[in-house]
Amino acid sequence: EKFSIPEAIVTRWNSQFLTVSKVVDIPNTLLNDLLNEQKKTELLLSTKDLAVLREFISIFTLFAEATTRTQAEQSISISLVGPSMLAIYYDLENESRICKHTKPLCHALMTSLLARFGGFLLNLEIPVDDHVKHRNTFNLFSDDIFLVASFLDGQFRLRWIIQSALPLDTKDRLCEKIKNLVALWAFQLIGCNTDNQDGNVTQAEVTTSTVDNVLLCTKDICDGGGLTPKRKSLFSYCEAPQTESKKLRVDAMNEIKEEIMLFLKDPRYETSLIFDKKNHFPYLHRLALRVLCVPATSAPAERIFSKSGLLMTPHRSRLSTDTLSKLTFVKCNVTLIC
Repeated sequence: EKFSIPEAIVTRWNSQFLTVSKVVDIPNTLLNDLLNEQKKTELLLSTKDLAVLREFISIFTLFAEATTRTQAEQSISISLVGPSMLAIYYDLENESRICKHTKPLCHALMTSLLARFGGFLLNLEIPVDDHVKHRNTFNLFSDDIFLVASFLDGQFRLRWIIQSALPLDTKDRLCEKIKNLVALWAFQLIGCNTDNQDGNVTQAEVTTSTVDNVLLCTKDICDGGGLTPKRKSLFSYCEAPQTESKKLRVDAMNEIKEEIMLFLKDPRYETSLIFDKKNHFPYLHRLALRVLCVPATSAPAERIFSKSGLLMTPHRSRLSTDTLSKLTFVKCNVTLIC
């Protein structure tokens, strides 16, 4: 069996993780023999060294996977943020209990995780110390888009909540919260505004308000009250009654909630589910087009600068800004043009 150790890249921490992983994969006896042959005895690994490296790999495995997946360019990435952070949080808690040599590393990573993703974890009802909440990075990921995006991803939906280590009652509350958020966002996308500040629009509330308005208008007209009689006009039969728009709002919300239930019951667990069945889930599909196009990281944008750097060479150092921009655009989208 052939073994190789890739050279680590200083600017990419996950490449250094891969290097360490490859070193540990080599049998210790074989590795030490090779180092002795090369007269590199200072690099020989003891039993404790191997134990430390294995704990290091175990701690950073999920970090490395999350880094690779969220930096993807031609796939949905925003939906990975929520499930990744929740899994990493509980994995760090577990590692801090079982690790012998790297406990300080676990605690440092947990502190950093709470400082940056504390707002998101708080949305999941995970307790966070008050002193962490004052960090200026605490609310960076507190936006509800990370909850909605994960729901719209067919491979996650609510599974990342249900199968997590969260308490059972917390799971139930979060599932209802996420379904209400998705319904509200889809409802607002079709141009309907709700009067409920909590974002929960129910059929009873809207129907009641509609009936009350109709009864009030009827009473005033019968009593000869303060309502001004409606002016006559041509084609008045073409005018939609005032209550119809509210009825449409109720129908739309009911259809969205029905879509959510059908989406949750679908047996397929694929990211593209909501796009493959867009005719079955028109409201959710429209919302997914808006939400899932958001990249999870800036890595795809940063790669554009690298491609521009390949175009601007010593032999092409006098390109105008407009020309460089157009060449970069063509280079990044050549697969769509050809």
